[in-house]
Amino acid sequence: MWKAYTQSPDSVVVTTSRKALGRFLPEGIMQWAVKYSPLDAPRTEFTHNSLFFYKPSRYSFEREFRLLRTPQPEEVFHFENPKDGFRKVSIPTRKIVHRVITHPCADSRTKSRVDELLRAFLPGIRRSDSALPT
Repeated sequence: MWKAYTQSPDSVVVTTSRKALGRFLPEGIMQWAVKYSPLDAPRTEFTHNSLFFYKPSRYSFEREFRLLRTPQPEEVFHFENPKDGFRKVSIPTRKIVHRVITHPCADSRTKSRVDELLRAFLPGIRRSDSALPT
């Protein structure tokens, strides 16, 4: 898993659950388990958002769950404006984050820094080392 997503031993994995996301995310956030299918297979849902919820079969090991916030009717986006590349959504991280796992090759400096950040921002969460090989 680590090789599929990062080159850096300074990486972490943050875990949550579908239940926590459903319970604590603000209204208006679409939540969807990604559907994995061959590229030539017909899609069963066709909306302007459906492209965000499909991936090719070769990625099925991910078991990805996606969140999508669509713009509100009164919101205007200008692609040339760098500030319009995102919108901040406030979430209760203490209720959503369940685990923080450091890379199997993380050094003690990285682990200490993650521990410091957790103490400061998520005091109920303790870092764990990855049990997966690199």
